[in-house]
Amino acid sequence: MWLLGLVFMKKIFINKMVGACERPVFTEAVLANNFYSRLRGLLGRRGLANNQALAIEPCNSVHTMWMRFPIDVIFLDRNKKVVKIKRRLEPYRTASSKAGHSVVEVAAGVANIKNITVGDQLIW
Repeated sequence: MWLLGLVFMKKIFINKMVGACERPVFTEAVLANNFYSRLRGLLGRRGLANNQALAIEPCNSVHTMWMRFPIDVIFLDRNKKVVKIKRRLEPYRTASSKAGHSVVEVAAGVANIKNITVGDQLIW
């Protein structure tokens, strides 16, 4: 399982708010909210499944140095509302958002598959 070896990362579920209801979006997610887990990120991983995600908090910029696969980067504000989506960020690239407070990293194309758009609210 991909979660093994992600030391210091807390397992979470990421849901999308649809009206007053929560809909599960990423059922195998982890939260990187300390120095080591944020530094480690997705390094060393070969990829992600559609139900897997890495949430990084606080974070308003990411890099894909030394990564082996492209990702979608979902930037959230302090209320976890989607403010920007960088689709298919290739290895050895960067992305940022001035309004961002946290980030959800998923496999390339998954933001479209899960129908995540700017203005959506994701919670964990």
